[in-house]
Amino acid sequence: MRVLQRWRRDPVARLLRSATQPAVVIRDFAGVALLDSSPAPATLVDALSLEPTAAMRLARRIYWHLVEGGDYVVAAPDEQVAAAIETAWRALAEGRPTVHLPRRRRVRRELRRAIGGVRRDGRLVIVTKAGRSFFRLAEAEAALIGARTATDVEVLEHRDGHEFTPRRSVHSYGEHRDTPLETVAVPAGEVRRYTGDLTLHEGMVVSAETTLLPETFKWFEHQPLDNSQLRGITTRFARFRNEPLSADRLPGSYYLFEYKNSGHYGHLLTEGIAKLWGWEVARRHDPDVRLALRRHKRDRGRDVMRPDTAILQAYGVDPADIVWLEGPAQVERLYAATPQLHNKEPFSIDPRIVEVWDRMLHGLLREAPDPTTGTRIFVTRHSGHRLCHNWPDVEAEFTDAGFEVVEPARRSLAEQARLFADAEVVAGFGGTGLFNLIFAAHGPPVVVLNQAAYDARNEELITAARGSDLHYFWSAPDLPQPARGFDYAAFQSPWTFDLAQHRVPLRDLLASL
Repeated sequence: MRVLQRWRRDPVARLLRSATQPAVVIRDFAGVALLDSSPAPATLVDALSLEPTAAMRLARRIYWHLVEGGDYVVAAPDEQVAAAIETAWRALAEGRPTVHLPRRRRVRRELRRAIGGVRRDGRLVIVTKAGRSFFRLAEAEAALIGARTATDVEVLEHRDGHEFTPRRSVHSYGEHRDTPLETVAVPAGEVRRYTGDLTLHEGMVVSAETTLLPETFKWFEHQPLDNSQLRGITTRFARFRNEPLSADRLPGSYYLFEYKNSGHYGHLLTEGIAKLWGWEVARRHDPDVRLALRRHKRDRGRDVMRPDTAILQAYGVDPADIVWLEGPAQVERLYAATPQLHNKEPFSIDPRIVEVWDRMLHGLLREAPDPTTGTRIFVTRHSGHRLCHNWPDVEAEFTDAGFEVVEPARRSLAEQARLFADAEVVAGFGGTGLFNLIFAAHGPPVVVLNQAAYDARNEELITAARGSDLHYFWSAPDLPQPARGFDYAAFQSPWTFDLAQHRVPLRDLLASL
């Protein structure tokens, strides 16, 4: 039995003799803090709260540590207080108002759906927990997995965090609420090996028992930690939006290469490749490790050629070492690396990512056309998100300035790599097409046209690592972002390039490049 504080008074001692184990008694706030680094209890006793409001406030914070079907017990100082606490829990379960309930509506809703039953035994109030809640583990907390679960974690390689000052300039024309990144705080990076029962769910969710590994969160430095497959309960806990499917067991060792929106070229080039630096580290420790990559639901059962295979093969990954996941999978050994690109506040990129980019570039160029010189390219887009309404007029401006208008997606990966590797100036509409800047190894100047509600900074991060001078031209979106908060529809809004505002400075800039 695990007991954070000994508590021998009846009736708690009597309860503990028959309680489902592990059982934890909380008598002070030091015990509350220890819950984060302890296995999930089956019985959790609040022996700290002396009145109903304090009891409900503490429950809001710690109730989620319980396993599904576990008992949350409030040891009240007397039966009168216990009766008031019981009334508060029953009111919560039935959706009735009471002064003792948490103020936040979301927390009240989540507590209500997680109540499986309420009963009282003298001055003990016992609430049975319904459903599972999962503890969100941050990147810097990966070592806690061994304390919380039966899974072990080993750090195979560690790189200290540092500050990085890009050797380039950034100029903006038009209004945009973000300021250029003058210095980048690069977080520490690790290659880790997890050993235990680990489940790879759909949507990049990785769990060990009821703990979510840091690999679950695309933006691992951003708070709160989030994943679209999850619904937040508190800042530390979440639940699945939909009950996860049962997982098939896969034998062997796997390197996690999953990324959001699997199969999307832009997400592959930014989020996926950012995890690739640890592949060789994993191979040194386990030559039989295979790379795990999820097949998008839309591609299952179809003969679809994904760009991942060509990109990984150019890096040196044998296609025979790629395992395509098509549902939840349970594995015993999992290797993972801290991503080297973080396109969310706090924005960062590890400049050592160019080692990965260059290795891929050299692999792709073996199948590419012969080199060219003197090319100035404009990357256009005629459909999809953030469509520029007056794209023909914009293309004409760049054509007149000696640019070749290109649509990279219509070319092979080798041709795209050659196009950007040879370009002396790169311009275009912001987005996936320009992410090929990872192949612009000699750092040409870059001109990006975009709408001001788009807050992703992939081009800025890529050019920071490559050393390209960057010139932004911002125009108003059809749908602006709200004064407070974030609207995804505004993020993806169509727009019109403001020629009245930008024509003269754009022509002057293009003439100077």
